[in-house]
Amino acid sequence: MTGYSSKLKMFYFILLIMIIFLASIGISQRFSWNKALAEQGRWVFNHEFYLIINTAVGGHWPGYPDETTEFPQEMLVDYIRMYNLEDELIWSDEFEGAEINRDFWSFEVGNGHAQGIPGWGNAELQYYTAGENARIKNDKLVIDIKEENRTDQYGEYNYTSTRMVTRNNVHMKYGRIEIKAKLPEGQGIWPAFWMLGTKAGWPDGGEIDIMELLGHRPSEVHGTVHGPGYSGGHGISNNYILKEGSFTGQFNIFILEWEEDKLRWYINEEKEPFHEVQKTEQGTVIKR
Repeated sequence: MTGYSSKLKMFYFILLIMIIFLASIGISQRFSWNKALAEQGRWVFNHEFYLIINTAVGGHWPGYPDETTEFPQEMLVDYIRMYNLEDELIWSDEFEGAEINRDFWSFEVGNGHAQGIPGWGNAELQYYTAGENARIKNDKLVIDIKEENRTDQYGEYNYTSTRMVTRNNVHMKYGRIEIKAKLPEGQGIWPAFWMLGTKAGWPDGGEIDIMELLGHRPSEVHGTVHGPGYSGGHGISNNYILKEGSFTGQFNIFILEWEEDKLRWYINEEKEPFHEVQKTEQGTVIKR
């Protein structure tokens, strides 16, 4: 009996060691999985971003122009204003001069090939010009979207437009930004006002889409964030539909409020945001 008892004790001892070992592996794997999950959905809206205004033609999301799409089109911008968290105006462009302010804006040219993203990563059709499609008229920025041919070393294009950026000139980190604009419409037309992070490339540096409109839905706009694990078609988004009128028929104000741990989107004088994302205690992003 003594020998049997000793063997039984040894068996249970070995079994206990195995249970502890397997449990430690499980904890380690779960920790690694949770860490990877947090890394993939992490909040990246804690550094400076720069502004982008553009109107694309075609793409995976808006589709492509058809026989109903009219050219030329115009995107009109009355002003862009930036406020700090104390609601103090810290920067604006009222577009009151005779020309576009090159201290604020530069132009990204082409179809994205030079940047390594043909079609700007979205299978877009337009060629962005070096300023020929942007002008100031009656104290408003006018972006012209045209059906015309352009050629460069990468190919031929049937449409031209503008992509204006404030990279290296104007950045934002926290506060409120608003743009008053009248948008173009039509199948395959895709105007946007958005921001990209300066800290890293896309999507790790983050993207904040303050306003996007699909031209075949002139009464609906979208607000979206992109980051690691929630980029492209997996961006965290919501839409807003006007009860009356359209975003292409009159000017509207598109507003983003940006705090350290949350982002909120508004239209005109609405008191409630139509979209909100927040930073969790774990440092990830979640839609409220």
